[in-house]
Amino acid sequence: MVISKEELNVLFKECQLNKYSDPSFVLSKLSAIADDLIIHVERSHDIRRVFSNLLKDAIQGEIDSISSHQKANIDNVHRQMILYSLDLLCRYLLVLEHLITGNDQQHLGSPAKKQKKSNQTCQIDWYINERDEILLLFTNFIKLDLRQFWHETERLEDQQIGTTIVDVCLTIIRNNQFSSRARTVKDYLSFILAVTIGQFRSEEETSMKMIQMLQIQEHTATIFSAIIVCHVKHFRTDTLLERIINDICHLCLSFSGVQLSTPISSSRSNTSVANAQSETNSSRTMAKLLDELSIHISDHLIIYINRLLDLFDSDCLQMRNCLLNVCVNIIRYCSSLPEYKELRGELFFLIIDQYFLDSNVHVRSHAIGLCMNLVEAKLIPIKFYCHLTQATIERMNDTSCIVRKHAIQLATKLLKFNPYTDRFLPIDTMLDEYNTEMNKLVQLQKLLGQTLKLENVPIDIDKITDNDKENDLDNQHLLFERVVEQQQRVCAMYSADESLASFEHYNAEMSKLMQLQSRLNTCLAININNDVVDDEEPTEKAKRLFDNMVKQSKLVTYLHNATDFCNHLRRFLAKDAFYLLSSKVTSDVLEIIDFLVLWSTFECQSNIYKKLEKHLFSLIWSNDKNISNAVINAFKRICLKIDEESTDEKISSKRIIEKLLDQIDLNLTLTFEHILKQLLGESTSTSMNFFSFIEVLVEYYLKLTTESSKKHVPDEFFKQIQQRQNSFLQLISFVIPHDTKHRLSSRLPSIIQSLIHQMNRNSLDYFHYQMQIITNLLTIKSFHEIPSEFYDLMIKRLSDSPVESSNHQSWVNCMKQIFNIVYLREPTHLSSNDFIMKFLRHLSDELNWPLENCDYQAKLTDASWRTKLIRLLASVNAFLSHQVQKYESTSLSSIKKIKKEKPHVTPNEDENDIESETSSSVSRQLFDDEDEENPHPDDNHEKDNHSMQQQHSDLSHLEQELFQSNSLFFSIDKWMESFIHEDHSLYDENLVLTSILTCTRMMYVSPGLCAKNVDRIFEIAKLCPYSSVRSALIVSLGDLLLRHPNIIEPFTPQFYAQIHDKDLNVGETALCTIAILILREMIKVRGYISEIALCLFHSHTPISSIAQHFFDELSLRQRGMALFNVLPDIISRLSMNTICSKDSFQQIISHLFSYIKNDRHCEILVKRLCRQFKQACGDDRKRGNIAFCLSKLNIKTLASYRILKENFPNVTETNGQTEDDYDEEEHLAWKKYLMPVLTDIERRLKPMEINSSRRVSTPTTPKRKLDRLS
Repeated sequence: MVISKEELNVLFKECQLNKYSDPSFVLSKLSAIADDLIIHVERSHDIRRVFSNLLKDAIQGEIDSISSHQKANIDNVHRQMILYSLDLLCRYLLVLEHLITGNDQQHLGSPAKKQKKSNQTCQIDWYINERDEILLLFTNFIKLDLRQFWHETERLEDQQIGTTIVDVCLTIIRNNQFSSRARTVKDYLSFILAVTIGQFRSEEETSMKMIQMLQIQEHTATIFSAIIVCHVKHFRTDTLLERIINDICHLCLSFSGVQLSTPISSSRSNTSVANAQSETNSSRTMAKLLDELSIHISDHLIIYINRLLDLFDSDCLQMRNCLLNVCVNIIRYCSSLPEYKELRGELFFLIIDQYFLDSNVHVRSHAIGLCMNLVEAKLIPIKFYCHLTQATIERMNDTSCIVRKHAIQLATKLLKFNPYTDRFLPIDTMLDEYNTEMNKLVQLQKLLGQTLKLENVPIDIDKITDNDKENDLDNQHLLFERVVEQQQRVCAMYSADESLASFEHYNAEMSKLMQLQSRLNTCLAININNDVVDDEEPTEKAKRLFDNMVKQSKLVTYLHNATDFCNHLRRFLAKDAFYLLSSKVTSDVLEIIDFLVLWSTFECQSNIYKKLEKHLFSLIWSNDKNISNAVINAFKRICLKIDEESTDEKISSKRIIEKLLDQIDLNLTLTFEHILKQLLGESTSTSMNFFSFIEVLVEYYLKLTTESSKKHVPDEFFKQIQQRQNSFLQLISFVIPHDTKHRLSSRLPSIIQSLIHQMNRNSLDYFHYQMQIITNLLTIKSFHEIPSEFYDLMIKRLSDSPVESSNHQSWVNCMKQIFNIVYLREPTHLSSNDFIMKFLRHLSDELNWPLENCDYQAKLTDASWRTKLIRLLASVNAFLSHQVQKYESTSLSSIKKIKKEKPHVTPNEDENDIESETSSSVSRQLFDDEDEENPHPDDNHEKDNHSMQQQHSDLSHLEQELFQSNSLFFSIDKWMESFIHEDHSLYDENLVLTSILTCTRMMYVSPGLCAKNVDRIFEIAKLCPYSSVRSALIVSLGDLLLRHPNIIEPFTPQFYAQIHDKDLNVGETALCTIAILILREMIKVRGYISEIALCLFHSHTPISSIAQHFFDELSLRQRGMALFNVLPDIISRLSMNTICSKDSFQQIISHLFSYIKNDRHCEILVKRLCRQFKQACGDDRKRGNIAFCLSKLNIKTLASYRILKENFPNVTETNGQTEDDYDEEEHLAWKKYLMPVLTDIERRLKPMEINSSRRVSTPTTPKRKLDRLS
């Protein structure tokens, strides 16, 4: 060491005296001993403090001196002091950085005492604060214009200090991951680096160092972007930016080239994998850098956009997303600059045509999300709307649910912010408007030709070149003719079949037209200036007509784009919207619901939208709460449109009533009732409006019915209710169960009296809804008696009603409501059964029943007699339904009572276990399992058996009571026995339907009738010409299957065959009925479930949807065992089924195997499929199907692999003979079909595990046989 500590103290005292008066002296002295001084500063804390104060004061004095002196004679002095200052600052920063990093490592590595740790922490804090102060001083110093002290020729000699500053700053950046709180430090470093690079012209060298750091440390991207931005804005040059972009592109493209040239092999070394990972990380960091640059200096990136787009094929996901962000930021910047109009269009096409179709899901979704932001900011040009809409609709069919979700959201934004209209007109109106404006454009062209006297121009004109300027007048003629021809070509794009040309074709042709028009305008201007015309009126007129023609052309283009935009969305509604509403993915359904809600504000009267709205509201039955809540919100926004800002509850209630009446008119009774129930069950402000609306609704009902409302009701709204009174009464019946105040229960006597007075003044529909209201009131809460006069008058009203075929359904509905009221409130003078039997005898007397001595076929030609017979049969059916319901409810209550009286009831025993006759075996099995805990099991079994026998005996008692000899039901049965064997195509549809349903109801009561008529009933279900009869008969057969399973079970194949009925609605009903019976465990899967599997990809969407939902539910039963147990049977039957083609088989199996997620289930399926493969000897089709099934199984365990490998025939290496009992043909079959499957499984599993499994299991025949037996 040259200088001692004492000498250093003497030097410090001398510098202390001159630091304010002569800072140059201090800097010169410190710089002269810089090497030895830095060693003392690093070792001694006291020297470090003194040196820090001296350096700060001296450099601050030098800054003040440079700022105040601008003379040239002291340039050499300032230049030397600048170099001294920069050198000392760099050295001191390196010392501080070394102390900070050294203390951090020591603090983490050595477990010192608490006091020592606190001292080290204080020292580190001082070092950090000192470094921040030095960086601030460095920033103030480098901020000065230092270039004024160097000549242009001398700058190259001082590059070393610039390199030193860059290295020091990069060292600090490398050693520190600055948090958000250290933003000032990052700002200091970025400014120092940016100014140093610019002043010392070290862009090339610094760029290489920055790129190297970017490849190693990801956190440097943010601070490096700040350096580049500061350099660009401070020096107004892109030198550093250009170098960075070129280096990034060169590096990323070299990565891609290396990856493409390197062959892919399974034995890739760990080093190459690590290199690939580092390359991905570096590309990710560079992408982050470019992303930051595009946010702050997107205007400077425009020059290098072509260079950046070379990275489009980069394998790095973040790089492609970064390029997307760069394009969008440039589009935002260019939105208000007309000179970049073409560039903006090219970037739009790049995003839509390439990034929308990217191979990566996240890139596609990111591109769609960025387009959403552009649409919200209204930065999409009008001419790109149609193109973007078409691309968005295509992405709605994407395989990724994320992309579909964002595509639907983008379509919603496009619809919401579209620049065309706020309400879509019918397509005919839009096309007529387009055609009208196009004709106006043609008329303007004709007027312009007449004004310029260009009518007689020949049609065959060659193309005009830019060099053809010999005769301006002839060119004017030629140009005008070219304009007319091009306009006719554009007009020809409109065709009579309501279709328009593609956007690209139309845009290209219209661009040609605009160019020709602008050229003609230039030609006209030349003629006006050169020609001397006495009268200038024709020329002015031509100029005005030309301007109008240009405006009209733009209007026609606008109308074409608007029509094309509407057509794209309408086609989407007609095709894809139904599939998205039926999707299994919740996000698809939720997003398309939001789209339809917005579409309802643009167009709500089209037939396509009405169908979609009906389908949307039917989703209220979904098990997904998110979907059901979305449907309720959609109902509020589409149907109710309640003005929440209005404080008048009466006005809002009227609006609610109007909207609800509109929905009732759509015949969505069950769906509407369920939605209304959910709305009234909500505890929100909307439900509060609903409860206030109930009060207004009751008030109007009382005025309509009793005319005794307490409040005055306006007449105008009341007239609307009178015009739609049936819908209004139906709404009242829906609301009564939710009226917690029971406002109408106390008014029941007055309501009944008003009905008695109005008995002959209203239609049967009116009485049907009124009696439905009375039924609901009696069911909920009412203790009022109904006068006998009411029953007699209602029966008389039914008996005296005119015999009209159109009035049939109203009569039946009214009759059923009367029966409901009779059973809820028995008349005082007669029992319910006697009263109804009296009514039935009255109907039979009108028909002169029984018909033993007359030909009923002749009477059926009489329309009135036929209608009376239909009424009698419908009444008998309703009476039998009430009787069966009464007896079965009594039996069920007795079973529940016996179950409650049982001792030692366990929590697993639920009352729902005994709700039907078929579930008794399940409950009995539960009791058998608990015999050890139950002290009297035999007594319980006797009680259960007694209760079940009581239910059978009750129905047998009903059978004996009703079907006595010479009774009405006996005579109807005799007539029915002959009628069901008639040719039903000769009879009325209503008669056949009512007769068959009554027959099945009688068969439900009597097992003897069921056994006698079941053959003919299944023949009718197959051969009846009326689809409504076949559809209703399937539901009745489902009831019979529950009631008489032993009788109906032999006809199970015919029952399943109804799924493939020629009428799709019948097939849908059959499939739905069978699915409900299976899922509710009312019937067992007997082996015909393959018929349901055939419907998975049916062309009729409702059928395929029901089949898919059925297998979804079945896969959740018994932890997947319910579906797993039937899969082998499905595979076997579909393989033998000639209806199922190879493609259909593969589609169905691929769908069903997606439910197999249990490894144990997979192992068992492999065993069973191998067994079926052996049994299918000689059947190539079945073996090919089994091989396909094995290939679709998600085999992930070695156990499944071993099972398949053990069943595979072995071949000895010596003579090629098989060790198993396989002949050569069999061995070839295994090798042909299953060797590719085995190879694919070995490729998926790890080779090391497969080799270990081969060593563990010895492939000997005896051992395999033992494994099979086990």
